[in-house]
Amino acid sequence: RPDGTRRGPEAFFDWMNAGKLSYRVDFAHPAGLRRLLAAADVGIESSRPAALRRRGLGPSDAPARPGRIWVRITGHGTVGERADW
Repeated sequence: RPDGTRRGPEAFFDWMNAGKLSYRVDFAHPAGLRRLLAAADVGIESSRPAALRRRGLGPSDAPARPGRIWVRITGHGTVGERADW
């Protein structure tokens, strides 16, 4: 299905995302993402488990803090022969 918020009129994107805070992070320079991760209350990961781990950006790399939540969405789980597919 088409995503009107990404490819549609700019005003529609602005209306749908009013009041939200957005960040753009360059994965070639992960220091900015590490700072964002340190400040975040919620982390949502939907890449292969090894992808962020190779960059030192997994849940174990986020400073522990009461109330912090890390959500990991994978196609094949995090353990077993298909974990890094």
